[in-house]
Amino acid sequence: TIPLALAGKHFRVIDSSQEMLDILVGKANKHGVSDRISVELGDIEDLNLPDCSAEAVLSIALVRHLGDPSRAVSELSRILMPNGIFVLDYLSKYYFLIPNIFSSIISFTSFRKGSKWFKNYYYSKSQFDSQLEKNFIYSKSFRRFVSIPTALLNLLPSPVVFFLLKLEFKFNVGSIVYVLGVKK
Repeated sequence: TIPLALAGKHFRVIDSSQEMLDILVGKANKHGVSDRISVELGDIEDLNLPDCSAEAVLSIALVRHLGDPSRAVSELSRILMPNGIFVLDYLSKYYFLIPNIFSSIISFTSFRKGSKWFKNYYYSKSQFDSQLEKNFIYSKSFRRFVSIPTALLNLLPSPVVFFLLKLEFKFNVGSIVYVLGVKK
């Protein structure tokens, strides 16, 4: 959010965690972009926004914690204008299966933020494509990266991590999948 706000974009940020919203507000103030960001406590499965009111939607590191993303994808599509841009990520079910299994063993398929645990769910490309198409969103690209478990990345020096991430992005490999789509 901050880099895009620094580039002049305006955002309405909705999160179910007041703690995360407070962190964002602090960063926005620090970078002088608080006038470009409005924050609201909310739920991705029941957004308090009018139909076709967003030019673009961006949902990163959320869908992977939903056992059934259909309601969230439906809500994001509902608020998105025709020809609007849709960006989200999910965890690949089959791509780089060994790192996924290793990562699952280390983290017990969960992510911890503060006192909350969030279970990870993995999806195949066809599962996600059908979710998107059902909601009139057509994917333009799928990009994969981060096949190395976070627990191992944290042990490596930053230059090595950035080099590995560049390689993964260049060759479109990894278990996190970014989807860029357009609503028709």
